[in-house]
Amino acid sequence: MDARNPTGVKPSPAIESFRPGDTVTVNVKIREGERERIQAFRGDVLIGRYNRGDTPAPGATFVVRRISYGVGVERIFPYCSPMIESVKLVRKGKVRRARLYYLRGLTGRAARIKERRGLLQAAGAEAAATPAEVQPASDTGPVEMAPEPAEGAATVATTPDVQPATEAAAPKQ
Repeated sequence: MDARNPTGVKPSPAIESFRPGDTVTVNVKIREGERERIQAFRGDVLIGRYNRGDTPAPGATFVVRRISYGVGVERIFPYCSPMIESVKLVRKGKVRRARLYYLRGLTGRAARIKERRGLLQAAGAEAAATPAEVQPASDTGPVEMAPEPAEGAATVATTPDVQPATEAAAPKQ
């Protein structure tokens, strides 16, 4: 027990780190009579952030919003609720505010959030594009390369057939 969380209640370990603007899928336990099932709620985080190492306050919540049949639906989830089975990060959003209330008034294309790409992801894409680690397709033996031309030998470049100009372009006076 600590000063931040006097009740000792902790969030589920299956909650991934997220912040406002991210698209998350919240798996919630729904009780119907004696039966219990899991229902997924996918949407954009309007308010709240979660870092794996931090323990949120016992009453702390986050808000997830989605559009369902043309109607905006928002749900408020407490971090420490036993009804939350997991929170999975689907897409990282690039926003410049901590509270995205302005999305309530936007529809369609205006309500879209750009995707945030990390530095490691961008660097990994460039490294994969370099042909430094290209392996031969077959393991039958060494790959034979064409011999390089000797120094001073003329190299012939293949170009598409181009008809030479019949008249010299003379400047007009």
